[in-house]
Amino acid sequence: MKRFYYIFKHEVLAFVRFPLMIILLLLCPIVVIGFIPQTLGHSIKFNCAIVDMDHSYASMEIGQKILSSEYCLPPIWCGSVEEAMHLMEYNSVLLIVSIPEGYERGIALGNPEKITLLADGSRVIEADIAVPKMISLLSDNDASGGIINLHRLFNSEEHSEQYYLVSLISMSLLIIAMFLIGLNIAGEKKHNTLSQIIVTGVDMRLYLGTKVLFYSLVVILELFLCLAMGYIVYDMTIDSGIGQLVMVTYILTFPLLFLGVFIASVARNDIQALYLMIFLMIFLVMLSSIIAPLANMSGISYYFCRMNPVNWLTESLRVVITYGYPLRTILPELIAGILLSVIFFFSSIRLLKRIN
Repeated sequence: MKRFYYIFKHEVLAFVRFPLMIILLLLCPIVVIGFIPQTLGHSIKFNCAIVDMDHSYASMEIGQKILSSEYCLPPIWCGSVEEAMHLMEYNSVLLIVSIPEGYERGIALGNPEKITLLADGSRVIEADIAVPKMISLLSDNDASGGIINLHRLFNSEEHSEQYYLVSLISMSLLIIAMFLIGLNIAGEKKHNTLSQIIVTGVDMRLYLGTKVLFYSLVVILELFLCLAMGYIVYDMTIDSGIGQLVMVTYILTFPLLFLGVFIASVARNDIQALYLMIFLMIFLVMLSSIIAPLANMSGISYYFCRMNPVNWLTESLRVVITYGYPLRTILPELIAGILLSVIFFFSSIRLLKRIN
């Protein structure tokens, strides 16, 4: 019994002496129960734009239907389809409802002009939910009314595999970027290699900068492997240039690399680092657009997603691979990624110097 007491006491003291384990114990229910359910909310509200070319009572009535629907956020009124498409480029709208000229006159004659419904086909999960709801709303709960022309943009072949691939590529880059460099530094700390490097007078900024540069090239190699697999299996293509894709990936994986460095700096050993990275990976993946669309999130989880570097990477890859839009559309994400990298870089240097 006495041996049991001393062994149990040893385990209690070992647990208490590692505050990160206590923090992880407290954070786990907060994140898993508090935040993640908000990313998988039961209701979907989507943004849409209305292009009214008829300017009649009937077209205004359609706008009122959309405005009063429980599924739609307040619609954006546009003067042309081109203006609405510009909003779709920035992910501001999911659907575009175009009411043709002569719509009300056609109703009076018993042969109404068809409404055109344009959906962002690259946002597969959101579009699959929103389109049937909008068709039902516009056709008075009769989806077979034949008064709507539906077009899915960016997905003309109606295959969704390659659009899911963007999220999976982002997840692969997250795992490679954060885990490899984090476990490498944690292993060097465990075997006192890091302490020996510091004693020799090597500048810590040069040491970390070189290490991050090497693993950033490893991430780019992983990107090419993912693209090759996507092309071989799913015939995935890139709408923008390969140079743009490499540049965007290179910039936006730096925050993830430095995040791995930061975790390794905080953790006492490689096991702690591994636990923290797994926990943080789940948190970042769930609070991004990889699992659930951004419009499905509510409360504080929405704002966490907007500040999430994994969400920046996923959305930027989608812009380059799927949309083919110019880089100016993701300029805020690129700037934010650079600033966050600088913060993590200098924080990691201070922590590693203080620990060693």
